[in-house]
Amino acid sequence: MNLINNNFTTLLPNLYLTENVSIFLYSLIRTCRPKNIIEIGAGYSSLFISKAIEDIKTENIHTFLENNLIDDHAKHTFRYDPKYTIVETFENIYGINREQNITEVLKQENLWKNINFVKLDFYDFIKTPCTPYDMVWLDFGSGEEYMKAVSYFYEALLPNGIIIVHSTVNNLAGRLFVAEMKLRNCYDSSFEIMTFEEPHKKIQSSFTIIKKNGNYKLHSVFA
Repeated sequence: MNLINNNFTTLLPNLYLTENVSIFLYSLIRTCRPKNIIEIGAGYSSLFISKAIEDIKTENIHTFLENNLIDDHAKHTFRYDPKYTIVETFENIYGINREQNITEVLKQENLWKNINFVKLDFYDFIKTPCTPYDMVWLDFGSGEEYMKAVSYFYEALLPNGIIIVHSTVNNLAGRLFVAEMKLRNCYDSSFEIMTFEEPHKKIQSSFTIIKKNGNYKLHSVFA
């Protein structure tokens, strides 16, 4: 089964090196159903995030076991309507008009309506007060920017909220960032941290997840 959307790869052949993590983000959203998502750095992953939102809205809830749905399931299924923000300057790279490149694909796939674009540099964006998020996807910069971004978003991150950072342990700056977060985790149990590697790649071949701890509902004894 080919989980990489052929339409996406045809329309956006430069995968911005997130061809695998994008599938992970899609599954994460389908599973956790975050209500307020922010992405720093638009690209191939933007298509999968927006597609996950759209697929949740149109999924057939009758495929679920009736007694396995919570009473107020509608807000997590066909009434699911999260806020999805992308912060991006859209600077041209190697002569490619990235804004036109990405937005045209989103419009062709009818995924544009799910996104609120903020055309700002990250450093300008963080001058504004941070609003609560439950999913943050960081696909820009390097170790120093990661630390500033995590510090900015973590305080307002909702319980059980997730920050995903792209390209970490396979470059020196990213590895120092992960080491710093692991050191903090030794005396701060308010979050969990886990890193995944794509062993077949040289660059942008890992990502790290930081999850803010929170409570979970207990629905049954065993299942």
